[in-house]
Amino acid sequence: MEKRKTKGITLIALIITIIVLLILAGVSIATLTGENGILTRAREATEKTEQATTFEGVTIPAGFAPTKIEGESTVDEGLVIIDSEGNEFVWVPVPNMDDFNLIEGYRDYDDDDVAELQTLDVYGEVNATGVNTSKYNIVESETTQKEAIAMYKSVEKNEGFYIGRYEAGNDGEGNVVVRKGADVYNNIKWGNSMTDDTGGAVEKARRFKEGKIWENSAISTLIYGVQWDATMQFFDNKYKDKNCETNSYVRDSTGRGWYKDNYESGNLNHKTGIDLSNGKNKIKNIYDMAGNVLEWTMGTAEGNKRQHRGGVFIEWASRRPASSRGQDQPETGNIYIGFRVALYIK
Repeated sequence: MEKRKTKGITLIALIITIIVLLILAGVSIATLTGENGILTRAREATEKTEQATTFEGVTIPAGFAPTKIEGESTVDEGLVIIDSEGNEFVWVPVPNMDDFNLIEGYRDYDDDDVAELQTLDVYGEVNATGVNTSKYNIVESETTQKEAIAMYKSVEKNEGFYIGRYEAGNDGEGNVVVRKGADVYNNIKWGNSMTDDTGGAVEKARRFKEGKIWENSAISTLIYGVQWDATMQFFDNKYKDKNCETNSYVRDSTGRGWYKDNYESGNLNHKTGIDLSNGKNKIKNIYDMAGNVLEWTMGTAEGNKRQHRGGVFIEWASRRPASSRGQDQPETGNIYIGFRVALYIK
């Protein structure tokens, strides 16, 4: 008798267990595959990661997301986006393509330490048609011509581009990072020659996108002069009118970057995004354009030279502000010259 009772209880328990398992299975399947199921949400998240989105009316390349940190979430303040590897870029608006051109900057090596207007007489750059604007009849490589045409089209269509929030950093293995606190990527030449843009900053900037999740939605390049000047205009809307105030960041970057006072004090710690005690080391959430180092651009100059822009730690900020231009042979590489990556939406 007792045996039969035990068997009966076991059978009932088994039936109840099966019923419970079926119920749980149904719930699990619904949880996994339902409209708000785990698998469904995971698939949607993957699709969103692989597709560009918009935020504040700006296209965010796939694989990037706005930081949404206070002070970094509007275009006027400087909209910051970040990828899964911690690389940060800032949106520079270009609402009117008539304003997207090379602008006379400021630089002076006189004793008065006041930056004076620097004309474009000896400078040029490949433009929207793939032709270099220099009066020295410089012929760009086919790669640069195609890149410039595509970049201009993207800027016009999207009304802006992204600039590296920091100077290019070196992760210690020669890989480019755009992160705060990285070693500045200096001791790098522009390229092997005026038209051979391999083996230097141009190649490093272009290859920065390789293997990134956003590779198919954004193109990385060495920053162009027009992009640098559009950023200066973003900083100070009087820049193109040549009426900047003397204390304007683009004309006199004193207190805005890592300059000669740091160098003479023996501070040789070349790091991106150094925070200064005055809190004025960034404009529109963009760092380093007033130093640490000069930054190679796609611009050209007389004598088959390439342009670098901005400030440098061995010079006074009033004499070498963020907007200034300089030039060197493309094969030049030293501790004073680095570069910056820019992105345009594909």
